[in-house]
Amino acid sequence: MKSFFIYYFSIILLFILLSSGMGVLSQLNAVKSSLAILLGLFIWKARIDKRKIHVWHKYVYVALLAVCIYGVFSYVTGTNIYIDLIKDYCTSEKLAEVAVKSMDDGRGLLKGRISGTSLYTIQYGILMCICFYYVFFVNTIKDNVANVVLMFLIFVNVYLTGSRGPLFALILALLFYFLRKSTLKTNIKYALWTGFIILCFSQILIKYFSFMVSDDVQGSSVEGRSVQFLGALSIVQDNWRTLLFGKGFSYISEYIAKNGPHPLALYFESTHVSGIVTYGIMGLIFIFLGSYVLMSYLVWRARKERMIDRNKSILLFSYVMLSMLYGILVGNVYTQLHIITFFILLKYSVVLHQTESEQLVND
Repeated sequence: MKSFFIYYFSIILLFILLSSGMGVLSQLNAVKSSLAILLGLFIWKARIDKRKIHVWHKYVYVALLAVCIYGVFSYVTGTNIYIDLIKDYCTSEKLAEVAVKSMDDGRGLLKGRISGTSLYTIQYGILMCICFYYVFFVNTIKDNVANVVLMFLIFVNVYLTGSRGPLFALILALLFYFLRKSTLKTNIKYALWTGFIILCFSQILIKYFSFMVSDDVQGSSVEGRSVQFLGALSIVQDNWRTLLFGKGFSYISEYIAKNGPHPLALYFESTHVSGIVTYGIMGLIFIFLGSYVLMSYLVWRARKERMIDRNKSILLFSYVMLSMLYGILVGNVYTQLHIITFFILLKYSVVLHQTESEQLVND
């Protein structure tokens, strides 16, 4: 597992040196939060038993339940008490305005969009997606009605954000999991039942998910992202070095602070848009795709060495796919949290597999 962290930090340092347009110190300051990913290595090395995991889950469950209930409460009341309480202690002067704007931004049948305990709706949606996989993972270990209820509430919160990227990514990643987990016969049966349900309730589903295709949603369409990418590409066409290695990790934040949104790239949403500017074509390959390839390799290797079972390996592949999908759709958000959670789930899988193997030997 050390290979992931050596690769991750080495490649970032390499691109800091190779990029053009920004100083080394400003770039190091921009990526300092990546050091939090080292927590994943500590988690992997820690000695953890099954009983401690279930104790920790109880605390996590209560915290997530409170956050999800608050999210629904925020939508029903059209308020965000949490933001109102912390706005005076936050460095962002427009924090309250952002929360109010979200609650007034109706999409489809939604009368507003919740941001919960995050600053922005997309951030909250992605946070909920990561939490959904954690709870879903625990539920595959021990079938628990309480976990199912919590997953339903998390999905409702993702829906209430009105953000298509996180919702699309979650649905597609789960679809991949169920298709890989089940046999062809089972998949056909599920497909027929799903088609029947969609046919019977098509009008209701179209209404509730109207924001997925509505014209009042800007930016996240394929056409919109293509225009943004072309705008971002125009920034790095100075020379071959900039095109290959980008402008630097702090370039986008400084550009927006000085000039506001770009005429075409806007706020540089989506990984391929921000990535081509930040670390160029080579960065998209070795930083963005490279990290997901390496995480997938770790899962494949753990499965090959019989450290985890087949079901957990498919779920972990699906989790990696989740982050890659919402990264492409809306951008790199909670990247560090995603990687840390990945190692938590991987460690969890190994511990449980070892426990089950020891029980079989003792029996």
